[in-house]
Amino acid sequence: MGCAALRKERLLLMVGMLAVSTALHAEERRPTRGERLALEGRCEVAVPELEKELEQVPAPESAHVAWRLGQCALRARDYPRAATALEQALAIDPGLTEANLDLARARYHAGDLDGADAALRAGESLSGEALWQLYRGMVDLARGDAKAAVVALQRAVDINAATFQTRADPQAVEPVASYYLGLALRAAGEEDRARERLDAVADTWAGTDWASQANRALGRAQGRNAWLNLGAGLAWDSNVVQAGRDAPVATEISEKSDLLGVLLANAGLELGRWGANSAGLLASYRGRIHSDRDELRQFDSHIPTASLWLNRALRDDTHVRFRYDFGYAWVDTDPFRISNGGRLSLIHAWSPSSTTELFARSFVDDYRTSFDDIPDGPGTPGAPCVAPTAPYTYCGPPSVNEHHARDLDGYGNGGGIAHALTVPLGLPPIPDPSLTTGYSYTYFESDGREDTHQEHRVFLGLGFALPYSVGLDLEGSYSYRAFRHPTIFPDREDLLAASSATTPRQYFLSDQPHRDQRTTFDARLSIPIIEPCSVSLLYSYRINQSTADAFDYDEHAVGLLFNVHLARAL
Repeated sequence: MGCAALRKERLLLMVGMLAVSTALHAEERRPTRGERLALEGRCEVAVPELEKELEQVPAPESAHVAWRLGQCALRARDYPRAATALEQALAIDPGLTEANLDLARARYHAGDLDGADAALRAGESLSGEALWQLYRGMVDLARGDAKAAVVALQRAVDINAATFQTRADPQAVEPVASYYLGLALRAAGEEDRARERLDAVADTWAGTDWASQANRALGRAQGRNAWLNLGAGLAWDSNVVQAGRDAPVATEISEKSDLLGVLLANAGLELGRWGANSAGLLASYRGRIHSDRDELRQFDSHIPTASLWLNRALRDDTHVRFRYDFGYAWVDTDPFRISNGGRLSLIHAWSPSSTTELFARSFVDDYRTSFDDIPDGPGTPGAPCVAPTAPYTYCGPPSVNEHHARDLDGYGNGGGIAHALTVPLGLPPIPDPSLTTGYSYTYFESDGREDTHQEHRVFLGLGFALPYSVGLDLEGSYSYRAFRHPTIFPDREDLLAASSATTPRQYFLSDQPHRDQRTTFDARLSIPIIEPCSVSLLYSYRINQSTADAFDYDEHAVGLLFNVHLARAL
């Protein structure tokens, strides 16, 4: 079994075992306020109280405070910190036997098998508990003693069956014990019994992650997985229209910034697996609704997308994947753009913590909007226009048909490389972050001359899984776009010089293709509230430095989102 699968199993185990040992033995002493909060599961409030009480409460009473502090760290999956607190509790009061079991759990999930073994031996008086036998068996299995693991895990299963009447009992160790018993039986050479045990987990616990793990161990095609993320909130955008810093804003718009409502949805469905093949569907929606309904409603946007992916495993560590993407965008209530595209990827996992993707992509954009033709001028910049220009107060070069030149329909091709890995910082209690980086190249050919360009883009992202299930994601990127033709949008000074209600003149257009450099930074801090809900704080910055005023702008956005995440195996 790979390291990634083991890490997932350990995470699933912790989710199921968080509240178990707190109820193993009742206490006669009166707990402190911090301890009561921890026993109620309110660790976010309990931890500051417990830290203060640890300095104030005398020994040996302070051992209980350190114990609860360690249990809260276990709940937050901060295993090194949990081990430190539990070791302190046992140093203060070696007779606090129950803390040995929690210490064994912390050390096991931190990868310290010898330390977990020592803690289990120190707490052997708890061997009549199903949870103690469960960890005894898992430690033995991880250390390669399959026969001893079978004995301990069978005891855990038997004790659980004799003690707990319902699956919902927080102290029950099923289906974890049966799953690991199946693995231990296989490692001990008892394949028939192993498959029988794993079959029972897959059937009895169908629809759970443990059933999926059992099916995977049996080599079966897994059940279909489905997930849905919903988000809604408010954001402030400093540059709604993305107007250039020196470009004129339409006269009917008095402000470029606005408070807006944000709606997000992402969903996925695994259609199934057939041998080395698998397939699935993805869908998303992004919506922006402005609070200024008089002037900025025209910039409301709604963008649904849908994707179909097909995956084939060439080897256990190498896959080829094709994805078809479709998108439809509305601005205000008018259709704006239809997009179709495909992406072909070769994905190789160098290790459980390092993966590289090589990809090629092709797409077609069909814009459902168009630009008017600007009245023709005499052919000399600055000369008076020879024909009526209403509703415009200027005219353009006679050699340019703006309606055709600004036709943004077109197709693009490109490719790139992306790499993801876990960075071993070794800075407990901060878990090692995930890093993603890559490069992509895109060539786009538009029907009109305005948007034909080449783009080079590099990006770097960091993801942190912080204590208490807090997530922090950061990403920055830099893009360079080289356009083939000069833009047909005039600079601000040239447009103002030509504009006149009485004597409109022909504006000047540069004959040099423009160059754009775009830098972006995005940050998202996600904080869980109660399963399956969370809140996210967002910040985004964009700056497009262009040699053409019309495309030179910057933008800041901050937001607050309320999220709901739903997932299940079908």
